Amino acid sequence: MNYGAALPGGSLTAIQPGDGLYLWNAETPAAPQASIVLVRALGPTGEAGITFSINFAAAPTDSLQILGSNKPPAAAFTLTDWESLYTSSNKQNDSYTDTARFEYYCAYLASQSAGGALTVIAQR
Repeated sequence: MNYGAALPGGSLTAIQPGDGLYLWNAETPAAPQASIVLVRALGPTGEAGITFSINFAAAPTDSLQILGSNKPPAAAFTLTDWESLYTSSNKQNDSYTDTARFEYYCAYLASQSAGGALTVIAQR
């Protein structure tokens, strides 16, 4: 798996067609918390979009959202800058493919009380 290309400033990573990027990699973030932000790099017309794979170590009690925005992220994360594209609730394994072509994406763990380590991968 290619891990994307780091952008200047170190806070954003661009992914191109064929790239994958861990937003969380077997981590236990404390809800509510946003993942790193990825930037959709330029790509060919008609590509399939970005697929987000969501996996918990065990069956969770959670609410995890995939968010998209065309506005550069602020220094301090705020939900008002983002559009909720998909919500995964209480599923150990889930996925979502977004074809809307937002410029910025992230995952947002709104709540979690079980499920263990979380992995979210964006694949383009």
